[in-house]
Amino acid sequence: MYSSFQKVDWNEYKVYYDKRESEIIELSIEYFKKKYSSNIPSRAFLKNALFMQISWRSYIEYLLKKEIFWPELSLYFDNKLFSQMFKFSGDKKNLDFLDLDYLKTDRLLSMNFLQRHSEFKDVFHKKNKISELNISLKKNYFYKNRYLKKILSIINKKFSFKDFNNVLDFIYLNSKNLDKIKGFPDIILASAHGIYRPEQNLYLCYAKERGANIICLQPGFPHSLIKYHEQVEFEKRISNSYLSYGPNFHIRNSEIIGSPYSNKSKNKKMSIYSEKIILPQVPDTLIPRPISNYWGQSRLEFIKKEKKLICKIQEIISNCKNPVLRCKKIDYSYYKKILTANKVNCNLEQGDLDKEEYFSISNKVFVMYFSSALIEANYSDSEAFMSFQEDEIIFCNEVSDEAISYLSKPSREFIEKYALKTFPDQFSDMVSFIMGKI
Repeated sequence: MYSSFQKVDWNEYKVYYDKRESEIIELSIEYFKKKYSSNIPSRAFLKNALFMQISWRSYIEYLLKKEIFWPELSLYFDNKLFSQMFKFSGDKKNLDFLDLDYLKTDRLLSMNFLQRHSEFKDVFHKKNKISELNISLKKNYFYKNRYLKKILSIINKKFSFKDFNNVLDFIYLNSKNLDKIKGFPDIILASAHGIYRPEQNLYLCYAKERGANIICLQPGFPHSLIKYHEQVEFEKRISNSYLSYGPNFHIRNSEIIGSPYSNKSKNKKMSIYSEKIILPQVPDTLIPRPISNYWGQSRLEFIKKEKKLICKIQEIISNCKNPVLRCKKIDYSYYKKILTANKVNCNLEQGDLDKEEYFSISNKVFVMYFSSALIEANYSDSEAFMSFQEDEIIFCNEVSDEAISYLSKPSREFIEKYALKTFPDQFSDMVSFIMGKI
């Protein structure tokens, strides 16, 4: 059973996205002219600020045009609901949602630049005067995902622009709010962990419009090597400079700086288990995402392959002496349930990466999805294995054959080629040097 991302012609989808983006930007400008008449946002700003919204809308349209379906789709026929978008609630008389009371405007600003890498963050902050962005929605406002568009309109291949107005109002009114700020940073250091909430994304795009230079750090191993990732497409266009773990086939002029995940072994202890099996994070959305690996699946697409996953887990366990399974904290109850139901006799541990609960050292680490856990394991002197299957990922053409040749094998050479070793002081000095060139 093929997943939605496997059926996509990613080159064709890129062309489709570009076409839809142009159309939606023009519709947005017309909307602003009719409703607000003055101070219409520039096309360049809107291409950045609307990218993520247009991205998933265009992707769902593309899937349906190509008759590429996914399990949750049948649910929408039952309740006549479809699209996932921002729904803002609060005082309708005052639509300035952003809370700017604690917003700093120092020359150098971080947007969760080194989240999950506290040792790197501490060193960098000692060497540079830098503030962390503090921006949020006002307390009496909130946003949440809603299902608003009737499935019939999508099946008929109609784009209901009315559903988009809510997003456009948010962008316009809060851009005016951001106009009240006296100054913006010269440089923003950003990572995916701090730029995709709507208030964060709007600030970043508006700061770019006001002349801030954006430096983005690659957030994970897949981003530079898989065929398509929507976050990479956004960060490529918003960045003045992009910091890569190693060779990057999407952003040719990126700065190769190494991966902070290569420096996680310092305070690690040796595990009592000789082998560790890292389970894939479970997708958390009801619609597919434009990402060319398993993470682009909807939740039910992933769950429907549960038997295949269990078989692979059991296969790995059968070749181990003293293994332990490990998953992210958010997935612990799911894995506990299915492992018990399938009588998989192996201990399960969990970790919270945002609290930097990284795994202890084992002789061998089998990573069941293409992730930064491979980097962490390899540079902790474990023997790291890419223990996923070819149909779970579409690599860039330039690296595909090479990557596939390492599947289910020790992967040290591949990992060290595409995710270089770095240290906190070295990393800090390199970032400072790159900032100096801007």
